[in-house]
Amino acid sequence: MNLLQWQTRIIALMSRFVAQVKGSAAMQRTDINKVSENILIPIFSEVYGYRNLRNLNYSESENHPSVDLGDDVARVSIQVTSTSTSLKIKETLKGFIEHELYRKYDRVIVYILTEKQKTYSANIFNDITQGKVVFDVDKDIFDYRDLLREIGNLQADATQRVLHILETHFGDDRTLDAPRSEIERSNTIVVRYAKGDKDFGLWLSLQLASQGYPVWCDLLNTEPGAYAPAMVEDLVRNEAGKYLFVLSGSSNDNSELLKELRLAYETAQSRKLVGLVIPVQVTDIPEDERTILLQGTSPIDFSRGWSTGLNDLLKYLEKSGLPKDEKFTPSKANDLWRMQFHADKGLIYEPEELLSNWFPIDLPVVLFFHELQRNGIGLLAIQEAVLPFPAIQHNIHLISFAKAEDFLGKLGKDIFIRSTVDIKLQDFLDGNYEQKLAKKDLAWNFVTELLNDAWDRFFSQTKLKKYALANNHLCYYFPIGFSDKGDNKAFFQGVAGKRTWRSLAGKHKGQFWHFGIQGRAMLYPEPAFLVKYHGLASGDGFSIWGSKEKLHTARRRWFKSWWNPEWRDRLVAAMAYLSGEKESFKISLGSDAVISVSSSPLVFRSPATYINPRDTVTEAETEIEADDEDLPDDEEFDETLDDTSEEVDL
Repeated sequence: MNLLQWQTRIIALMSRFVAQVKGSAAMQRTDINKVSENILIPIFSEVYGYRNLRNLNYSESENHPSVDLGDDVARVSIQVTSTSTSLKIKETLKGFIEHELYRKYDRVIVYILTEKQKTYSANIFNDITQGKVVFDVDKDIFDYRDLLREIGNLQADATQRVLHILETHFGDDRTLDAPRSEIERSNTIVVRYAKGDKDFGLWLSLQLASQGYPVWCDLLNTEPGAYAPAMVEDLVRNEAGKYLFVLSGSSNDNSELLKELRLAYETAQSRKLVGLVIPVQVTDIPEDERTILLQGTSPIDFSRGWSTGLNDLLKYLEKSGLPKDEKFTPSKANDLWRMQFHADKGLIYEPEELLSNWFPIDLPVVLFFHELQRNGIGLLAIQEAVLPFPAIQHNIHLISFAKAEDFLGKLGKDIFIRSTVDIKLQDFLDGNYEQKLAKKDLAWNFVTELLNDAWDRFFSQTKLKKYALANNHLCYYFPIGFSDKGDNKAFFQGVAGKRTWRSLAGKHKGQFWHFGIQGRAMLYPEPAFLVKYHGLASGDGFSIWGSKEKLHTARRRWFKSWWNPEWRDRLVAAMAYLSGEKESFKISLGSDAVISVSSSPLVFRSPATYINPRDTVTEAETEIEADDEDLPDDEEFDETLDDTSEEVDL
């Protein structure tokens, strides 16, 4: 079945979806809306990229106010309804504002299960949202026609996944009331790889087995003297639920494996087995250099890290509905593991300390609710961004760790602080305060907002540059020449306890790489900043490239050989630089209120140690390579720059 046929089938299945919703609505059966919410989650994830979308009616409350689905990472919320009237949308937006959901989500989408009206008046909705949330009547009210337009732009593998979801619920003889699995064969996953990838193939097979999936791979299942290709052919033709092809430099031109791959695709097509073949890549091979069988596909990517790829694969298998087998357990996988691995690999039952990316913080003791008032008639509105210290306006109060005197003359014309209520921070977080000031379920959000604001303000006073990520969160990166000596080095205490360094920016033939960090406050299980790292690129050492596509390519190519130790060391080096190599640094919340941020991350202690040869690197190793066609080929980025900015080999 080709792409055009898949799209045609999707149109037919979406028509069934809409028809069933209309029929149920005519019979006043509202339960179909709840079923539809769960069907749409994986579809929206594939089509719009909302990978963390969840049903709020299950995860937070049985009847969540205003919106049904939410992606806390993308900060997008979705109302799913079969009612297309403006009144329904007004009710949604009113509830959204009333419950202050704009503090959690930046956008509201209304998905109409049937058909939306031809036009909607933007003015009536703008009066409700008051600029607190993004809502565009032309972009944020969807129905199945909008969804189909987006599906029409998907690549083949994503189109297959959407088709599989719809077939599961709306295929022949299926209804919303009686969904069943599309898989008519066994649920065995066949894992195939080249000889050079056997360590990865075995690891992946054991990981899948530990998650409950029946797995076949030649290292685990082939009896002595048996001919594995013949066994695989029989499995692919008659039994396999999924066929995983490990794409690498070794398998990409292996004639025997490619013959198997072709057989798997032919079997999938002739027997209408949507999603039978799952390509996974351990090496980032450009699409035009892949076997023609895999051009136009998007393999699940393990080249960025095995654990990341495994997480993506498990999510896909869960969405596809592949059944698990109770015989396959972590204990079963451990038994298989012991039979395959030598004593010098894997687990050693000795304690190991592991560095996290949680940097503990000491918080102020008291939080203030300043009651606002103005002289004369006018809007009581504060521009929070121009205030000298972090603060949030909530109704008639300004919430802050800063005292009233810190805002004297800073609130705007004719606005002043009438009175102040001080609350112990722990009481505020525990909900032990006068609830008329603010609902207790908002307390943690208020505190983390203040801490995040303080984090961003702190970086405006450093040499680091600001960059807005795709999700609009801010990342702060190190420009060329940021260090006192201009050598781009940051010093820190290494894992061996010795003072060492890492470069946080580098140069190569007129192009530059930059290490960046992004922090977000957390209060549980203990107060800390969760600090993520990013790799960025520029042409001048200061301004990050505007091309998202080129930047994405650079990230994947230049940083591909950085493993955990490299990222870990640079994160610790970055925090050491911010603290001046001291134990902590302070971020201002008021004239006499500060956060003390530890420059050392929280350490976790594991009762066992895992030995991985990939983790054995030196502390000043050069790791970045530029091998993209848009960049100089077969060259290395240098970790350091001397005083004349010439390239220096390490």
